[in-house]
Amino acid sequence: MKSHFLCVCLLILGILSACQKASPAPTHPSPAAAASLAPTENLGRVFTVYPEQYRQTVAHLGSGNFMHYFGGSLTATEPVSALNIRMLQPKFARVRIELPEWEPKNDNDDPLAMNADKFRDDQHNRAAFQLMQEFQAQGVELIASIWLIPDWMAKDPRVERSRVIPRSLYPEVIESVAAWLLRAQKTYGVEVDYFSFNEANIGINVLLSPEEYAEFIRQGGKRFAELGLKTKFLLGDCSGISGCLDYAKGIYAAEDIHPYLGPLAFHNWDGVNATDATISELGDWALAQGLEIRCTEGGWDAQLWRRSEEFPGWDNARLLATSYSRTLKLSRATTFYYWQMMGNDYALNDGKTPYLAMKILQQMSEAFPSGTRIVETSPNNSAIYLVAGETPSTQGGAAGFVVHWVNNGPKHIVTVNGLPNGSYTLQISDKNGFNQAKQSFEVTNHYATFELPESSVSLLVKE
Repeated sequence: MKSHFLCVCLLILGILSACQKASPAPTHPSPAAAASLAPTENLGRVFTVYPEQYRQTVAHLGSGNFMHYFGGSLTATEPVSALNIRMLQPKFARVRIELPEWEPKNDNDDPLAMNADKFRDDQHNRAAFQLMQEFQAQGVELIASIWLIPDWMAKDPRVERSRVIPRSLYPEVIESVAAWLLRAQKTYGVEVDYFSFNEANIGINVLLSPEEYAEFIRQGGKRFAELGLKTKFLLGDCSGISGCLDYAKGIYAAEDIHPYLGPLAFHNWDGVNATDATISELGDWALAQGLEIRCTEGGWDAQLWRRSEEFPGWDNARLLATSYSRTLKLSRATTFYYWQMMGNDYALNDGKTPYLAMKILQQMSEAFPSGTRIVETSPNNSAIYLVAGETPSTQGGAAGFVVHWVNNGPKHIVTVNGLPNGSYTLQISDKNGFNQAKQSFEVTNHYATFELPESSVSLLVKE
């Protein structure tokens, strides 16, 4: 009995001795532990990146909309758009088909017999054709979209918004669009890749139910193919992320139109406010259908045009970065088209000097170049947003890595786990200036700890 008790005591003493000799707990949590570690005010914020878990591959983040009508331009470019093109080098562009100017009156009563003399190649349409011609020479992929229709195409011409096209006129509208696409092809040497009605889900100008849109695609896709046009239809081109899933599903339910469809497209005006689940569900559904996903209008406030004094400021740049970050992280979008790049309409510059929003957009586009693979990251919290990607290798070297941070709250100390080891640079932008602070350090144990200033946008780049 005593011998057994002595053995037990010796065993306990041995365990205690071993514990005393054990290495102290690491200052920073391991990547495996980080995901379950609850952040506290004293500890800061802990996030994890998962470099082996890919979500989507970036096509281009610095592309945009070039809308001559909204930009007030009758030339291919003007100083604002020219500076945007030079600095952002868009690989994808979206232009506007101005149907009321193109076919103000029906060319004839036969939608299968185009009267070329009745289609007007002038004003905003000619400017769009000329810009597309320049883009075509640069290898830029093109979308052409409709906002307005002439009165004769509307069921009730007295209605300005949510105009309905009678089904009996679908062939005539298709003829008008096809004539525009053929003029681009035959006169300007331009092949338009995709066509859409802008925000038809809410009837911003033209209203189409999912079933009506499917029928228009059914007729239009067939006619485009007969005419030798390669143009396909965007799926959705919705006014926002919220509600787009149900709208796109309703159109996609018509399986016979699938050969005529291109990417799922949405606008992210609600990119700051839509729930994580709403954004993720849209992207996950599109992925399950094998559809590419694009954000064809990138922004954060659809009413910002009313407050042009905010265009140059830091808050505009920071909130644009927030909307892009959340959408890129969660939606699986490959391509972003900023709204918009012509004239003083949501302007990124004044024709001479880039605004902070342009600098942030250019930085993000260069940090996530074409071919970057977006990877899984731990969830955002209420103030801090991150998105990460593996960037392509250059000249046979190793792949790079980047983490984009937006801090919409007070100063925070953050730890990020799971980083590939190597040399990193942290670039910090805030109200005091763009890239106004840089830090360099080595990552040797797959984590780093650093400070995110109040209301800042930061970029962590593996060199």
